[in-house]
Amino acid sequence: MANDMNRTDLTRAGEAEAPEGLPRLSDYYGAPAAQTVAFLRQARAAGKIARASGAHTPSFDESDVADTLERLDELDATLSKTVKLLGKEPPQVRQWVEQVTRDAFNKALNTHGYGEESTSFARLNRFLRLSAADLLGKDRPRRERAQNLLRLALPWLVERQNLKPEDALPLIGRAKREQAKTTNLQRDMRTLLYRAPFTQLLNLSLVGAWYEKALTEERQARRDAFTALSDARDREASLTAELEEVKTALSRTTEERDRLAGHLEETGKQLQSEKRLRGLDRRQLAARSRGFLLERLAPLLRDARDALDFKTPHIAGSRERLDMADEAIEQEVRRLDD
Repeated sequence: MANDMNRTDLTRAGEAEAPEGLPRLSDYYGAPAAQTVAFLRQARAAGKIARASGAHTPSFDESDVADTLERLDELDATLSKTVKLLGKEPPQVRQWVEQVTRDAFNKALNTHGYGEESTSFARLNRFLRLSAADLLGKDRPRRERAQNLLRLALPWLVERQNLKPEDALPLIGRAKREQAKTTNLQRDMRTLLYRAPFTQLLNLSLVGAWYEKALTEERQARRDAFTALSDARDREASLTAELEEVKTALSRTTEERDRLAGHLEETGKQLQSEKRLRGLDRRQLAARSRGFLLERLAPLLRDARDALDFKTPHIAGSRERLDMADEAIEQEVRRLDD
């Protein structure tokens, strides 16, 4: 029974014993003077008990989460109770703060008729413009809610939405300058340095050192980019020159190819003509040789053979025919040589 009382009574400064489950969000937000330390101690104790038993850390009750979200504008109108949980453990508390931040931030944009922006930078810029009058206004509840929502939104946008801190801080300063209608940054900075306590001076110096580092890296990145661009231009010029040389060589090669193609075509025509002439010559030579062999040489050789076939061989006649054949052969050879 004592555990049940500790589980719901978050207004006490301390607790005698940690409960086994996570505390109820509605109890934390519903108590008039809820103690954040007690709420967080109870949540961390629940996580330790779960880890000791080998179980997962319990989550907030779903119905309790839904009910608290629905009534949050009533329970935490200025978001001051939620801000007290910012950056605190266990993970369930961080998840809860992130959920409240996301819903409140998106609601702040949608209430004014704007949908979700394309980038985190644009969304923060839109929020600052819409909330500028509240951030520095005289209406305390509206001012407190706008400032607390900005405190919640910045780490969420940086950690979860890829917003760069170096982009976010100048936006906030610009919103302040626009609302105060001042553009004298040097004077405002001098006034801030005069009035700031030592702890704030240390924080300002940390921000200044961080920006100095960011600027140094940015300058180096620009120098590297310029060097890379110069090298790229040099390579481009070299490649352009090589391309022109290749184009010139290709043009010469194309002209030479066309010339050789024309010469080859002419040579082919000559070869075809020569082949036709040689074919004609061969046919004429074959016809002539056939006529010589069949019409001149063969009759003489037959007569010579017939002269030898007589009962009394006619040697003189046969020799005469052979001499005539020999003479015919010599004449034909001389004709071929001519």
